[in-house]
Order: sequence, then structure tokens, then C-alpha cells
Amino acid sequence: MLTITEQAQAKFLEVIEAQGRDDLAVYLRIMGRAIDDFAYDMKLIVNNGNTGDDLIVKEGDLVVRVDADSVAELDGATIDFDLDRGGFLIDNPNPVWEDEIGVKVAKIIMEQINPGIAGHGGAILPVNVRDGVVYVRMLGGCQGCGMASVTLTEGVEQAIKAAVPEIREIVDVTHHAAGQNPYYPR
Repeated sequence: MLTITEQAQAKFLEVIEAQGRDDLAVYLRIMGRAIDDFAYDMKLIVNNGNTGDDLIVKEGDLVVRVDADSVAELDGATIDFDLDRGGFLIDNPNPVWEDEIGVKVAKIIMEQINPGIAGHGGAILPVNVRDGVVYVRMLGGCQGCGMASVTLTEGVEQAIKAAVPEIREIVDVTHHAAGQNPYYPR
């Protein structure tokens, strides 16, 4: 179960109230992983009752919708709010990676690949590594970029496979049509 501290609840409700609407909920998902921490997507969405398989957490007037694919990895996590430490904070006790292969892949992406594509306003997040397959999500200038598939096959895939021979495939899970500022428009 996800815990939301009183400070976080109050801040979420303050932000929702500032929108002048009473039909908003907080949406939370894990969108990827770094070397030793998860990367989260947290935003306000319309709470229209259509939740699919998502988990709904209610704390008084606050509704938090946890993406179905993230529920297991957020089990036991706590959301807090502390302005001095950067705002909303998620303390997640779950392991970021199940084995050293995932850690190796994350290091290659975060330390070798991302600095190179940052010049194009992009980044790549490892989403998961299992059974020799690396799942990645492209962000920023890479999301929707006309050269994304080339970056993936000619750069990312080659670098990962050269350093981690256990990896046999790279799968892009990016929703490229949602990209708002691609480096090379399609």
C-alpha cells in the first residue's frame, strides 16, 4: 500500500484547489529507473471514474491513482512533501534492480549514452531488464524524433550489447506520437 503523509496530502490538495477544479486526482507511475532510484511521473489528471486496473488511494478529499503497471513497485512507498528537500519526495523501499545486469545496463545508459544525447535535448531511461531484453523509454528531444530508431539501433543497442553480452535485444516502449519537441521532426 502507498502511504501519503499529511504534509503531502495538504500540498496536493492546495495544488488541486489552485486549479479551480474539483474533478482532479494525482496520477503516479514509475516511468523508468536510474542506477539506484526509480524515475516517477506524477501529474494531475481528470478523475472521471474510468480507472481501468489502476489502484485508487483515497486520503480524505485526495484521490491518488497509481498506474497498474507500477503498483507492485510502489508497494510500501511513502510520498512526503518537504520544500527544503525539493518538494514531493518518494521513499520507495523496493529494489530498483533485481540483479547486477540491470545495474550494468543502467550505468551504461545514464553515464555513457545520456551525456551524448543530452546535446539534442534528449534522454533515455531504462524501464526494465529481463530475460536478456532491455526496455527503454526515450524522453525530451528523443521522443518523437525522426532519428530515434537510428539512435536506438546504431548507438544505444551497440553500446549496451558490447558492455553486457547477456543482452540480446533492446525494445523501445516510448509513445513517440506524444513527443512535443523532437530534435529531428518526422
